[in-house]
Amino acid sequence: MRFTHLRIRYGRAVGTLGASTFSAAWSALSTAVPVAAPLWRPPCDVLESADAWTLRAELAGLAEEELEIAVYEDSVVIQGTRPWPGVVPGERVHLAELRYGPFRVELALPDEVDRDAVRAGYDRGLLTVLLPKLPRRLSP
Repeated sequence: MRFTHLRIRYGRAVGTLGASTFSAAWSALSTAVPVAAPLWRPPCDVLESADAWTLRAELAGLAEEELEIAVYEDSVVIQGTRPWPGVVPGERVHLAELRYGPFRVELALPDEVDRDAVRAGYDRGLLTVLLPKLPRRLSP
């Protein structure tokens, strides 16, 4: 299934981490603490096979049209907003562990990604972005 809000953009993403590989970007994101930013970062998995990188993000409670995926020259960005459902009058909140409001995931792309073949799907709260690798060139 083709994700309807997948955008391919050329140029660099604002706020790119500057890492040259997924693993470097992943480690920077997993330890980063946002300072004065009203954003949260959903839990993600980054997987690599011989043919592609796969990014999975847990985004339960959102509709596909509430997500935006942008593939830039140097990174892939997933962003959107999970709205606060509010409470019923007379209810008291005893535990609130779910994150609401705007979120953003940004990972630097390795050079070998075929940006024209990127695909994404969203099913039951799990977003999957497939980033195929370019075929390796044999040197003469």
